Amino acid sequence: MAQTYLEAAGAEFETPKTHTEEYEWREWVDPYIVESKRLLTVRRHNLYFLTLKQNGCEIVRRKHDIGIPLDEYDLDMHYYEAWEEYADLHETHCIEFAEELAT
Repeated sequence: MAQTYLEAAGAEFETPKTHTEEYEWREWVDPYIVESKRLLTVRRHNLYFLTLKQNGCEIVRRKHDIGIPLDEYDLDMHYYEAWEEYADLHETHCIEFAEELAT
């Protein structure tokens, strides 16, 4: 998707090969993927996570053993606000990824 966007914007760009035997790409791609999953999970479950945090939970583990440290996210908001705020944060995160990919 990033390649399509950059090509449409007129950039001469070719997506780096990410499926190699060495998997070097994982070193810089994984943090983006993990944070993306965290943001989307918090977006959908902020009120559940707020309740867990208020009851002493510090980290929620989602599939693929991705930890979500509850102190790092603002959970105390109406779920409509969380949908909007975390969508904006996810969009910014994706733009940062695309910029990193393009450099």
